[in-house]
Amino acid sequence: MGRLPRGGYQKRNPVNASRVVGSKWTAMERTLGWRHFEAVQKRGQGREAYVLLESTCNRDTKLWVNLQNLKDRARWASGWLQKDEMRALEAERDEAAQAGPACKACGASGLVACPLCSMGGQVVEL
Repeated sequence: MGRLPRGGYQKRNPVNASRVVGSKWTAMERTLGWRHFEAVQKRGQGREAYVLLESTCNRDTKLWVNLQNLKDRARWASGWLQKDEMRALEAERDEAAQAGPACKACGASGLVACPLCSMGGQVVEL
């Protein structure tokens, strides 16, 4: 097939906790009626770190989000995305989750007899 088994898709947003304040985020589903937010404050360290997100359209709408949830691409996307960009991201994520990443040995062509593709990505000792 030219595709490796599932598991190669990067599911996490790269979030630098020390520079998260001032960053922009798009909720993949409407949150408190809005999608576009800006990080205005951070509290805590490590797994107990929380970020205060403020809606860009209504500054009265604010919510605290655990930094671990902000890293989840199924819930949040870094930057402000338009609907067509969000749909493309979701389609790409779904396709990658179903098919797995392209095989580096055969370049996803499936034309070359590739031991990685034919063995399902399992390492076999000879």
